[in-house]
Amino acid sequence: MMPEGQSVLFGSSLFVKSRRRWFRIIVWSAGLVTVAAIGLSVMSYIAIHRTPDWYQPDTKTEEQKNKLASRLEGVLESLVSWGQRKHYHPSGNPSGETAQQTQAMMAGRADESFPISFTDDELTALFNKWASDKNRREWFEQWVDDPRLVIRDKQLIIVGKSKALGLIVSLIFEPQLLPGGKLDLKLAHVLGGVLPLPDAAWSGRRASLEQILREKMPMYQEDANISPDGIANGDAASAAMNQLLLAMLQYKPTQAVIFVPIDWTHLTKSLPVKITSLKMHDHTLELTAAQMNAEERKAFLEKLKAGEESAQ
Repeated sequence: MMPEGQSVLFGSSLFVKSRRRWFRIIVWSAGLVTVAAIGLSVMSYIAIHRTPDWYQPDTKTEEQKNKLASRLEGVLESLVSWGQRKHYHPSGNPSGETAQQTQAMMAGRADESFPISFTDDELTALFNKWASDKNRREWFEQWVDDPRLVIRDKQLIIVGKSKALGLIVSLIFEPQLLPGGKLDLKLAHVLGGVLPLPDAAWSGRRASLEQILREKMPMYQEDANISPDGIANGDAASAAMNQLLLAMLQYKPTQAVIFVPIDWTHLTKSLPVKITSLKMHDHTLELTAAQMNAEERKAFLEKLKAGEESAQ
């Protein structure tokens, strides 16, 4: 049997060894956690400053970009011509048709649809052509440099270099048509580089943009108008665009109506059409447009002038 003094010394030695062992474990664990944290920080820094695959240098010449923009302009001009023909009533009724027959003919045309398709390169080229105006470019350049639109699988991506964050920021939408003629742009992800950004990282810029849109809405709503021939003035188109952007920022659906400019230079007149189908694949967006009848235009305009909430 071990003497009492030796027993105490042996117990103390075991305690000291045990404490040293736990101390080493704690030190090693802390070191591993620190190394892991540093590694994650480095990886996150690299990821958030990495250029996404869909935002590579644009090597197209100006001539190629102009051709792309012109091709899409031609498609939209055809859409406008189609819409305007639907409203054409021959003056003097030279064919001898009665007013009732003419109305019946036009009602039949209202059921027709107009399919269109375009690529993301065409969309970006047309946007850049539209934004070549000094005032327009100054407005969006306060937010972003070199913006582009990309269609990938079933996603529509708006990407550019954010001036506020100093990062390449991608807004990734998954648009879909909902029952009742609603369009949900569905902002699914916001990325900085290739890393998802928390809402708090860009909520300030989103709030600023939302405030600007809200402040301008009453001015556009007051003079918004759609004439009997189905053509909307610039204020109606601007109000509708503000409404669409506000709905996007608030993660809400809005009416599936787009305004196609008749003159891309001045944007003072446009044709509002309903979107009845939407598909995306292979960098291509396919839409089917349908004409709005008089009752639909009236109801849409009333909601538009009343405010963005009632136009949902």
